[in-house]
Amino acid sequence: MISSRKRKLIKIISLSAASIVMAGSATFGIVYSNTISNNTSRLIERSNKVELDANTADNSQYNSNRDFNTPKQPKPEEKPTQVIPPERKPDPTPKPELKPTPTPKPKPTPTPVPEPSGIPYAKTDYNLDSSTPTLPYDPSVQTVFGDKVGAIIADSNRILNTIKNIVKQGLAANTEANKQLFKKTIGYKGNDLSFDYYWNNLFKERNEPGRTQYGFQDLQISLGAVTATGIENEAKANRVLQIMVPNVSVTFGYQDPSENPVLNYYKEVNKKKLLGVPNWQYNENPRDILNGDYRGWTRTDNTQQFINDPKYGITAEDGITVRHYTPNERNDDYYKNKRDVNVFVLDVDNTSGYNKFIEFLKKAADTTPSIGVVLTNVGKTSTTRDVYDIIKALPKNVKMLTVFFENSNTSSLLALENRRLDELNIYTTGTVNSNLWGINPLALKHTNFIPSTNNYNVGGFDPFPPGSIIPSTPIFAALKFDRNDDLARVQEGIDIAFNRRNERVFNGQFQGKGGKPVVWDFSDAPIIRSFKGLNIRDANLKIVRLSKDLITSDDTGEHLVYNVSEFNNSQWTSLMSYQPERGKYITFGRGTELKQPDDLILLGKASDLTSTGDLATFIKYARMGGSFKTIIVTDPGLQSIVSGIAYGANVQLVSPEDVEKHNLKPKIFEIDHTLNPIGDKLDQPSNVNSN
Repeated sequence: MISSRKRKLIKIISLSAASIVMAGSATFGIVYSNTISNNTSRLIERSNKVELDANTADNSQYNSNRDFNTPKQPKPEEKPTQVIPPERKPDPTPKPELKPTPTPKPKPTPTPVPEPSGIPYAKTDYNLDSSTPTLPYDPSVQTVFGDKVGAIIADSNRILNTIKNIVKQGLAANTEANKQLFKKTIGYKGNDLSFDYYWNNLFKERNEPGRTQYGFQDLQISLGAVTATGIENEAKANRVLQIMVPNVSVTFGYQDPSENPVLNYYKEVNKKKLLGVPNWQYNENPRDILNGDYRGWTRTDNTQQFINDPKYGITAEDGITVRHYTPNERNDDYYKNKRDVNVFVLDVDNTSGYNKFIEFLKKAADTTPSIGVVLTNVGKTSTTRDVYDIIKALPKNVKMLTVFFENSNTSSLLALENRRLDELNIYTTGTVNSNLWGINPLALKHTNFIPSTNNYNVGGFDPFPPGSIIPSTPIFAALKFDRNDDLARVQEGIDIAFNRRNERVFNGQFQGKGGKPVVWDFSDAPIIRSFKGLNIRDANLKIVRLSKDLITSDDTGEHLVYNVSEFNNSQWTSLMSYQPERGKYITFGRGTELKQPDDLILLGKASDLTSTGDLATFIKYARMGGSFKTIIVTDPGLQSIVSGIAYGANVQLVSPEDVEKHNLKPKIFEIDHTLNPIGDKLDQPSNVNSN
C-alpha cells in the first residue's frame, strides 16, 4: 500500500509535468500561429511580389538543434514549489522566456535581402518618347460608370435570355422565326449563307466521341455558365455579352469597335511609325515585312541610281539596296506633311558591302530628310559578325532601324545606348521562342518605340506552309549583359527593365501583365560572379548563365574557383525562386558555347562563410546544369559543411598548397578600356576586313 506521503508527492510531480506540457503547448501554438500568419501573407502577395529570406531553411536546421537542447528543463525539484497552488497554471514566466529563444537566432541570418537602393550608378534623364502608345495589359479595368454600366448589363441580359429561350426548345427551336430572332439578337451582319450554315449545324446530329450530340447543346452549356457577377464585371469594362458566329460559346466584346483599347493601341502604333498609316488596326503581314512594303506608301527600287554615281562607291555585288518610299495620298491630312523616305538595306552576310556600308551611309544620308536602315542576315552565315560599329556610326537623321537577327546574339544593339532612336524593329526568320533570346536593357535606355514586338508570327502551320520564311519578333526570355557591364551597370539594367515592365520587350516569355524575364544571361559578362549588393527587385529566375571565361582549363580538367566568402549575401537563393522547380539550372556560357566545369574549388575556411544557403543553392542548380562532378575544398570544417549541403556530390579535401601548385585561383574580371562595351578591340572595328 502506498503511503499518503508518497501519494502527495506523486500528485505534485504529475501536476508539475502537466503544467510544463501545457505551458510548452501554449508556446508552440503561438509560434505555429505566427507561421501560419506569415505564410498567408506571402501567399496573398505572391502574384505581385515575392520576398524570400535566403538561407533560412538551412540555418533554421542548425539553429533548431541548439534551441531545443536547453539544460534548464530537467529540474523537477524547483517546480513543485511554484506549481503547488493549482491557480498558477497560466504562469506567464515560461512564455516570454521560451518565445524569444528561437526568434532572435534566425534573424541575423537573412542578410541577403538587399538594400532598396541597390548598387549606386549615375542617374540620367533617358528622355524617352512620352507619345509612345502603351499596350493596355489589363482590359478588365473599369472604364465606364453609372448609367452606362446599367445599360450594358441590360443589353447583356436581353441577349442572354433571348438566346436561352430559343435553345432551350431543343430540336423544336429549328424554325425560321427563331433563326431570324437569333440573328437579330446577336447583331449578325455577315453573309446570310454563312449564317444559314451555322444555324443548320446547331441542330445537326453528330456522332463524335467526347462531344455533345448537337451543337445547340454546347451553346446551352456556355449560356448556363454566365453569371450576373460576370455580366456586371464585363459591363464595367465596357464589354457586352456576344455570340460570334461560327462559335457556339459566349464571349464578351465591345459594342463599338472604336472603344476596343487593344485595337486602338494598334492604330496608334501604326500611325506613329516613320512609314505609318492612319486608322489601321492590324499588324504588318510577314510578306510585307520581308519585302519592306508599308500600307499607304509606294516603294520603288532606287539602288541603280546610287550604283551609277561613283561618289557612293558601291557596286551591284555589295548586297546594298536602296528603297524609296512616297506617300500614296498627299491630300490626306495625315500624309500632307510627310516627306519621301530613303531606306538603305545591307545584307550583312556580304563582306564587301559590310565593309563599305558606314562610308556609304555617310555620303547617302542627306538624300532625304529622314532615312531608315535595314540590316538583314545578322549572324546567319558569319555567326560571329556583329553590327555594333555600323549601328554606332548611324547618321543622326536615321529615324528607323530594322535588324533581322538570324541567331540569338543581340549584343550589337548596345551601340544604341547613348542615342535616341525614334523607331526600332527587331525580327528573326528563325526560332522565335527560345530562351536563348535576350536583350541588354541598357541598349534601350533612350528607345521605347519598338513596334515590331506586336508582330508575333510563327511559321510551319496554316496559313504558312512548312518551310516558309516567316519574319517574326523574337520573344526575349532573358535580360542579358555584355563584356564591360559591372554590377553598377547591371543594377541600372535591372531598374530599366523593372520600370518599363509595360513594354513587351521586357515581358519575357510570359507576355502580358506581370510578365517578366525569368532568365538572366551573363554569358558575355565575365565581371559578374555573384549578385551581392544588387537590388534584384522582384526577380524569380529559372535560369542564370554565367560566363565560361570564369572557368580555368588545364590538363586535369575544367575548374571553377571561388573564395567561399564570395557566397556571403550573394542572393542566389532569392534569385533562383522560380516555381515550379523543374527546369531550373545555372550554366556557364550559352548555346553551342556552353561549358560544364568538372569541379568547383572553394578556397578559404568554414569560418569565412557566414551562412550556407546561397552556397547550397549555387551548387544545387549548377549541378542541375551538368557541372561539378567534384567539389574540392581546402579546409576540413568546410568539407563537413559542403558534404551536408551538396547532396550526392563528391566532396574532396586537398591542401591549399596543392591548389596553389596548379595555379588555380578565382578569375576576376574588370572593365577593360581597350574593348568596346561588347568586347571588340577598340583599335579593330568589327566591320572592317571581316571574314
